[in-house]
Amino acid sequence: LKYGRYGSGYRTFRLSDDHKYLIWFSQKKDKENTRIPIKDIVEIKIGKESDVVRRSKAEDIHETSFTVVYGKDAKQLNVTAKSPKEAFVWAQGLKILSDAAKRGTNVSDLTTLSVEQNDGSKGRTNSVVISMEHVRNQSVMNMFQKNETATLQNLVKRHAQLKINMQRCVDFVMTKKNYKIIKAKGEFANVKKKLEEIDNRLRNVKNLLDGNDKTKELSDCKAELFAVAAELDALKQMLTAVILQKKKNKKVKKKIYSAFHGGFVV
Repeated sequence: LKYGRYGSGYRTFRLSDDHKYLIWFSQKKDKENTRIPIKDIVEIKIGKESDVVRRSKAEDIHETSFTVVYGKDAKQLNVTAKSPKEAFVWAQGLKILSDAAKRGTNVSDLTTLSVEQNDGSKGRTNSVVISMEHVRNQSVMNMFQKNETATLQNLVKRHAQLKINMQRCVDFVMTKKNYKIIKAKGEFANVKKKLEEIDNRLRNVKNLLDGNDKTKELSDCKAELFAVAAELDALKQMLTAVILQKKKNKKVKKKIYSAFHGGFVV
């Protein structure tokens, strides 16, 4: 969940293929404004130190939010991950990559990172500072926790709707024109992998919902359905951004909106 000037929205974040940039996708911004050079990161604030938490009263995001401070002007990227573990791994991973880049290491060659809570780099020159509160292991991100009781009936409905949304996404990707654009942009393999992951997660939820002992599984199902809904919404933003980068006009934007009508987050 990325926070911007006009609110928040789900986005797909990842490293560039050469590991030199943290990138995300937005249908409102061009490529140059949706990436951060890894070597420009100066500080990462996690938990209560994050500016997300300072501006929000929602306690359930305290352990999953972090702020990336970067550049000479101390610009900020404010995000909320799906779990404290995910937030911690992103923060530590970005710190290690940024410190390596500043030391002159070719980060493109790095394939694995050893993430430790105390890595001894606090005193190094130009080392990224990580400010963080204690992070617990369990996930606290649960979209359905507020104002709704998990019942088998409503979870089955959510699952069915997400299956429809996923198929809508597949159909959008596989139209001849969109497929050519996505492939030309080098994103087809990433999109295919993400859709396969989402499909597998929905299959796993279906198995849980169809199981004999449903009482213990409902909370897991609703948390997983939230995660899938968020992933689909972020993928929608990514696909729209990729297509719009190729054809920037209102007609195309209208067609894309129609293709995704109904939304991914239920």
